[in-house]
Amino acid sequence: MHRIAVSPPGKGYGASFLQEICQWIFAEDDIHRLWLDLLPSNERAARLYRSMGFVREGVMRSALRVPGGRQDLVLMSLLREDWEQLYFRAGGL
Repeated sequence: MHRIAVSPPGKGYGASFLQEICQWIFAEDDIHRLWLDLLPSNERAARLYRSMGFVREGVMRSALRVPGGRQDLVLMSLLREDWEQLYFRAGGL
């Protein structure tokens, strides 16, 4: 598992990066499902992921070890067919 953070926030770099990752994963490989997790407090990321077709699947309770304890993580996923629908609608492929 890898964690990637793109900064500075609010410049569109994260959206471009994630679009490229989705394109690479779904167009180049026979992958059915892409998932990611985020902190429940990261509403900016959640908005971006929803705009790209990711769906919230649930909460992984106490999944992240942080100094002084543990924190929940929200799980979101994007299925190949959802990505293809969004991508075709946007004029890609």
